[in-house]
Amino acid sequence: MKILVVYTHPVPDSFNRAILNATLKCLESAGHDYQVADLYAEHFQPAMTAGDFVQFENKPMPDEILAEQARVEWCDAMIFIFPLWWWSMPGMLKGWIDRVISYGWAWVDPEKPESGPLRDRKILVMLTAGASHGELAKRKYDEALHTQLNECRDLELL
Repeated sequence: MKILVVYTHPVPDSFNRAILNATLKCLESAGHDYQVADLYAEHFQPAMTAGDFVQFENKPMPDEILAEQARVEWCDAMIFIFPLWWWSMPGMLKGWIDRVISYGWAWVDPEKPESGPLRDRKILVMLTAGASHGELAKRKYDEALHTQLNECRDLELL
């Protein structure tokens, strides 16, 4: 299987990096091919640009986005590794999703989610949090996370 690992953490010796390293060892031992999109190390620009909107004029996306989309097209599955910051993913990852998993490429017709070329991708989310499940559940943040990370899949965007 070909797997794209989208890794998002700015600190080179973080716990998230240890998770990434362990994940890559497991993928290697299982014989999978993989690529790592290390968003901070690669200096990915997460902010939308005017060039990101040319897709609505049937023009090609910026080269950096086309390169990221090619990585996604290459894989059969994706693994996202990131910390939970303010009850959500880091802005770097949100920007990657906004810019790369874009309308007109990842999904084409909101009325027909099966029209998107990424509909068959398997996705695994591995996130770390500075709070226990009980602490997150006390204010229903666990439910909010579930909705944000899982229920959005009903739209077949990823």
